Amino acid sequence: MKAGYQSSQRTDQYGLLRMVDKALGLAPLTNNDAYAATVNDAWTGTSGGGGGGPITSGGTYEITQGGQAIDDPGSSTSTGTQMIVWKLHGGNNQRWTFTANSDGSYTVKNVASGLCLDDSGASNSAGSPIVQWTCSGATNQNWSVTANGSSYNLVSKQSGLVVTAAGTANGSTLTQQTSTGGALQLWGFTKVG
Repeated sequence: MKAGYQSSQRTDQYGLLRMVDKALGLAPLTNNDAYAATVNDAWTGTSGGGGGGPITSGGTYEITQGGQAIDDPGSSTSTGTQMIVWKLHGGNNQRWTFTANSDGSYTVKNVASGLCLDDSGASNSAGSPIVQWTCSGATNQNWSVTANGSSYNLVSKQSGLVVTAAGTANGSTLTQQTSTGGALQLWGFTKVG
């Protein structure tokens, strides 16, 4: 199927197997549709509501990359604090609540500070810092989660640029950069609440 293809027809893993079986002239492997989960959402990116991907609106997640997590340094409650990566430790300063917006993006709020992930100054420039700020509903606080291989990019709705770690060491800062598919731009999401 072409990227972006959408179908109103329900498709599940068993139906896909039957289609392959039929194309190869094989006897059907199964007809167990009663237990099948739809896979349409895997192609349309709507599985979690909002911006798609692995996210459920209202869920709280750790956003990780190679054992590091997006971190509010020192559990700061100050607006303008630049976000970093730090070794995953399970603290509330590494937990983020995603709320779906009507445009398909998410607002991402830190559990410890109650402040939102923010493209500083509503910048459209690569290199602009990713900070936390008072939640306002502005476009520079809206984020999409888009698949990139087996991981995901966190994309600013304001700029179209992706959240990028400056490195893998504790304290490496986050900025927004043009998507390169590099490891420092790829994130995993673990639901913790």
